[in-house]
Amino acid sequence: MNVASRYAPLVGRALLAFLFLQSGWLKMLEFGKTAASMAAKGVPMPEAALLMSIVILPVGGARAVCLDGADHAGLPRVLER
Repeated sequence: MNVASRYAPLVGRALLAFLFLQSGWLKMLEFGKTAASMAAKGVPMPEAALLMSIVILPVGGARAVCLDGADHAGLPRVLER
């Protein structure tokens, strides 16, 4: 196994995690604007939904880096075990 095929999945997961973390960070910095935008689009309880997304996005980013393989991706797989 060469170096590229060994580390490419890790690099890809790290880049995906960066997108999740960046999205959560930007939502946190622009909380008022993001909540107003969500309210304008008809999201119920936009502040609560925004808080949940700010918590969930970093968790998703951490999962993308820490968990390897598609077996960990879906909730139905977890419930089967």
